[in-house]
Amino acid sequence: MVKKLNIEDACNFIQNLMLSKYLIVCIGTLLRGDDGACLEFCNKLRDYNIYENVINCEFGLENCISEISREKFDKIAICDAVISESIEPGSIVHLNFEDINEDIVFATTHSIPLSLSMKILQNIISLSDIKIFGIVAYDLGVKMELSPIVMETIDKITNCLRNRQH
Repeated sequence: MVKKLNIEDACNFIQNLMLSKYLIVCIGTLLRGDDGACLEFCNKLRDYNIYENVINCEFGLENCISEISREKFDKIAICDAVISESIEPGSIVHLNFEDINEDIVFATTHSIPLSLSMKILQNIISLSDIKIFGIVAYDLGVKMELSPIVMETIDKITNCLRNRQH
């Protein structure tokens, strides 16, 4: 089931991932507006010393399989921009692969389907758990900046996580 998270719930969800030692894998491209949302989020996690166990995978999970396998984590969380007709842009969603349908799709143009990349990854390393969350995109046009609504969401989550460090 796709679950829309408010900022507090998203902060709790991500904090639990960090406390449970998940590798957070952020997918996207900086060339298509909000498709870079999760890349920006992971950069902020690192830049603000919130969490270091992150990998940015530009253009798709398949481009980072060897890097992920070198990290020796058995739990990963995938963050990607999503497109939804029914959930407003800037929202955070938590979903399972079986929840991906016409209403929720990943914004990143993967050269290999995400489900196949996950199976390949699963064969290379034994993953005990995979979580998926995303930020609903507003604008996927050719541009290198995020829309204000998506940037505001990233800032709110980052600030929430930073405030919990003290």
